[in-house]
Amino acid sequence: MILDEPTTALSLGEVDKVLHFIETLREQDRACLLITHNMNDAFRVADRFVVMDRGQIVAEYHKSDMTKDALHKALLDAVGRGA
Repeated sequence: MILDEPTTALSLGEVDKVLHFIETLREQDRACLLITHNMNDAFRVADRFVVMDRGQIVAEYHKSDMTKDALHKALLDAVGRGA
């Protein structure tokens, strides 16, 4: 499943439903590619993160290696290097 910015302009309740849907896919051993600028949403449901800048992959991280704060800093650093 590929979801491109699925939570944009949704209420908090609707966002939770979308994220729960993604979590359900994981429980069923199904893959989901979530494209989002919302790091809170991504951190809740992702196992790994791929950072792109202008169409180029500039970094990859596994959730098990990151806290939410560390991910945010790493993303800023990665995009800064890729620019």
